[in-house]
Amino acid sequence: MGKLFVSELLESRSPRDVDSYFALVKLEARQGPQQAYWFLTLSDATGQIHAYVFEELANRVPELVPGNVYTIRGVFHPDRKVIKVRDFRRLQSYRLPDLVPFTPADLPELEQTFFRYVNTIQEPPLRDLLRFLFEEQDEVWERFRKVPAAMKYHHAYVGGLLEHVVSLLALADAFARTHPDVHRDLLLTGVILHDLGKIDELTFFPTIEYTDSGRLLGHIILGYERVNRAIHTLRERGVAFPENLRLALLHMILAHHGEKAWGSPVEPHTYEAQVLHFLDNLDAKAWMFRQARESEEEGAWVWQEGLRKRVFRDY
Repeated sequence: MGKLFVSELLESRSPRDVDSYFALVKLEARQGPQQAYWFLTLSDATGQIHAYVFEELANRVPELVPGNVYTIRGVFHPDRKVIKVRDFRRLQSYRLPDLVPFTPADLPELEQTFFRYVNTIQEPPLRDLLRFLFEEQDEVWERFRKVPAAMKYHHAYVGGLLEHVVSLLALADAFARTHPDVHRDLLLTGVILHDLGKIDELTFFPTIEYTDSGRLLGHIILGYERVNRAIHTLRERGVAFPENLRLALLHMILAHHGEKAWGSPVEPHTYEAQVLHFLDNLDAKAWMFRQARESEEEGAWVWQEGLRKRVFRDY
């Protein structure tokens, strides 16, 4: 079955038959002037759309569970921008990139590059920490490789965090080559772990959203807690993890936004923490400029929301 995307439907100017699959985001029971109905919010990689399920399908409504994927058959009405549902069925097999924004990069290649950098870490406690988190804890790696780097401002798609981290690793490695006085292993470990809290802060299916802990605590605190717990576990196993190294690494996580006004509990007070902040900011801003340059908006000047300014690209 070919995928009919939300963006295509919303561009339609006349009624259109729908036979395609979407993720169900939300389901509400409503009472109209003549009959009860159910109001659905559906989504795919291109956006969200609403749909109505009327009483003739009432006995099947319990089959509709938010977070699942369904083939929807019905008619799209362009005047109201909604689908009137005639039939639906649960779909078990589908292409994730059809339903959520996905990294344009080659995900397997990103994964291989990530572990190539991990394997260059020579400092034993840092190497043990990374192996514990990404090789022993399957759930950490599974979420790390898929979670977005942000809700919307940069790398806001499945695989976005991994793409961002791999890009940062290349920058950090280059910096260490030209500045051999930096603690390379600490810098690269900080790069890898600075946004680890995103795996607890964000969900990515059926839509990219904050979790409760993400809203209440934020990824910096969540990442600090995960890494600190992991170090404690390694110490219980007998791994010698020096206290000054633990403090330096945790400081990098807490300080990577650079300023308290930008969400960091502390500002960078070590060489590696300062470099991490600058490189993190550089990669995020570079992504925003690249998005502006590639925008389909017409004209030489393009508004970029993350940068909060217009970008000139006519050169």
